[in-house]
Amino acid sequence: MRLSKHHSFLISLFLAFLYVLPAISEWLKMGEPDETLFIYSAPIWLTFFYIGPFWIYYFLQLLPTINQSAIPLRFMLFCLIMWGGTNIVAELHLLLFSQFAFPPFERFYSAFLWGVFIFTLWETYCLSLRYSHEKDLREQAQLQNLTNQLNPHFLFNSLNTISALMATDTQKADSILHSFSDILRASLDIKTPLIPLVQEIETCKKYLSLEQARFGDRITVYWQITASLDAINIPPLLLQPIFENAIKHNKGFKLEIKVEITPSPRGFDISIRDNGKGFSQKVLDGQRNGHGLSLIEKRLALHQLGELNIKNDNGASYQIALEAKC
Repeated sequence: MRLSKHHSFLISLFLAFLYVLPAISEWLKMGEPDETLFIYSAPIWLTFFYIGPFWIYYFLQLLPTINQSAIPLRFMLFCLIMWGGTNIVAELHLLLFSQFAFPPFERFYSAFLWGVFIFTLWETYCLSLRYSHEKDLREQAQLQNLTNQLNPHFLFNSLNTISALMATDTQKADSILHSFSDILRASLDIKTPLIPLVQEIETCKKYLSLEQARFGDRITVYWQITASLDAINIPPLLLQPIFENAIKHNKGFKLEIKVEITPSPRGFDISIRDNGKGFSQKVLDGQRNGHGLSLIEKRLALHQLGELNIKNDNGASYQIALEAKC
């Protein structure tokens, strides 16, 4: 596992901190220690016992042969490097301080104990990084899967609308075709899990223009936005299934859809209401397969962005309590 410069710096800082803790205790016991102790001893311990052995092991374990070996073998290698560093520390101190004593058994004992401690911390840290990375990959795969499930009939219906208009109004068909291509481009070009709400609204407006071309004046949409949308990011194509549901389940109505986006203490509230026949009791009770609502809830949950609530209020009412995330 390769570390970033930021993580490398933090690890080196932590290893230095491991030296400082016992060193301060020893310095306090000595009363007024010799300044040469700070000038020579500290760099020796840090370089050859605390920091140096770890980074030697780190670069060695990048080799496939060592990286793929069993943990006990890697532990033995780390302790061996620590023991070598301990011997270097002892010999250098004997050269600088004639009264310094660090018997062979104490060298081995120190190398083993500190080796166990540092190696365990390192392996635990690596496991946490792998888990975090795998979790991110799983969430990205889930989000991609959820996005791919959206609008299975959208392509078919849109092409039918364009085909019908080609026979009666080629200019309008051309305009609708451009909106259709923009929607497809928006769905295909999305590389990040979150997009600006402004972009999502534009996509929804183009989708609604397609449906209005299909159903004429039987669909009217009112927009009321009283919040600045610059700070709001949401999953791509999150709102479009709501409009699709409203149109799909109310084809016999002269449908009015009202969209309100207002600020709230947590972030923003998105309200989408229609004057249709509303939700069935099964949907209100949680049986939401086939409505796209479960996909919206899952996507909000995966990003920890907020929650979706639905109810009947002279038609279907969708309320999304959205936490502002830039």
